[in-house]
Amino acid sequence: MRFGYQILNSNVYGDQPFHASNGSAPVTDAERIRAEFDLIEIADKLGLDTIWASEHHFSHYMTSPSLTQILAHVAGRTTNVDVGTAVIVLPWHDPVRVAEEIAMLDIMLGGRTLFVGFGRGASTKEFEGFRVPMEESRPRYNEALEIVRRALANERFSFDGEFFNIPEMEIHPRPLSKDLADRMYCAFMNPESLEVAARQGLGALFAVMRSVEEYPAEVGKFNAIRAGAGLPRLATKAAAFVYCAESVAQAEEEGLQYLLDYYASLEEHYNWADDKYKKIKSYEFYAELGEERAKASIDDMKGTLIDLALFGTPELIVEKVEALGVASQCDEVISPFIYGKMPYEKAEKMTRLFLTEALPKIQKLPVTLG
Repeated sequence: MRFGYQILNSNVYGDQPFHASNGSAPVTDAERIRAEFDLIEIADKLGLDTIWASEHHFSHYMTSPSLTQILAHVAGRTTNVDVGTAVIVLPWHDPVRVAEEIAMLDIMLGGRTLFVGFGRGASTKEFEGFRVPMEESRPRYNEALEIVRRALANERFSFDGEFFNIPEMEIHPRPLSKDLADRMYCAFMNPESLEVAARQGLGALFAVMRSVEEYPAEVGKFNAIRAGAGLPRLATKAAAFVYCAESVAQAEEEGLQYLLDYYASLEEHYNWADDKYKKIKSYEFYAELGEERAKASIDDMKGTLIDLALFGTPELIVEKVEALGVASQCDEVISPFIYGKMPYEKAEKMTRLFLTEALPKIQKLPVTLG
């Protein structure tokens, strides 16, 4: 079993201290981003498998607009880790440019593995900022995915679609890896997106917010669709928040505090309770989710968030990862190591404890494919 670190670059501190030395001084985006890279260097030296980055724009929720730029810097500051995009949001980009940047990053890794995750986006704020109609996200995503695949796989390609018309051309540089198509994933919460990803031959990159009990049915459905398309069963990637401490009580108390901070910023960024989501085709799932969350109290959320997260001692976290691996049939769990208003010193201590005490045992866990 592999374990990955998800970069958030989330700057939601307000007047909360970030470094012990700076008191309540405002936390700048630059300071927050530099701290994430400091933790990544520690993770690389202590044996972590993969560094993943997520794309977001126009808010403090995640200050990470360019994944290939971030991961190229990761490649330069590390020696051992593989990298992955979780995810590039295709409707916001020129797909030819996306293919070029993926090819360049693949070369810069010098033989380390690149995992490529895609998504279609779920925030009106971001679609409005890019001036892309959100109603077009699904067909734009489908066309862009096909273009990226053709550009990476073929020396020459063309495409004639509703949104993109590409004359016969080729991209340079060519990617170093010949099997990038086998390491392409789709992140989703929406069941409709699960079905689309399976039909398109992508791997499943399960977003946070699933309980262990939910995975078997979704994985079963995903693999059934793949089988119907003549595709083999494939290990998934599963995401969950982690907080490692000397006691379960400490892990749950501190981890929950920072996770509530994160979810408050998530709700502000997406605002799925806004009625505008009800009017956007293929986003009905998110409108319903927004209504459910608007009715939930903080106390209701606390129990749910603890159940969803990998909180505990190193020994307990290993047990939880093993259960998650069996339920989700994943070969890698991906977690942020600093989130919410977690001070840097606390994040570094938690990271070192997890990587030295839990990671070696997790890496010995078998991958379970049903």
